[in-house]
Amino acid sequence: MPELTPHEKELLANPDLVRGHAPRDGVGEPAEAPEGPAAASPPNQAPTASGGSGNPAGGAQGPT
Repeated sequence: MPELTPHEKELLANPDLVRGHAPRDGVGEPAEAPEGPAAASPPNQAPTASGGSGNPAGGAQGPT
């Protein structure tokens, strides 16, 4: 078996890097996934009468 590279050794020493989870301030990875469906996104807000910056089309706005 070939020798492991330093990068491979680091991944073995810190498996959180492989999973994409990096604990911060001592907060570990959750033991279980949350239950139930994900919350729905809030509905789109209609532009206000005061000339709000809402764009119902969702595209970039040009110069005004």
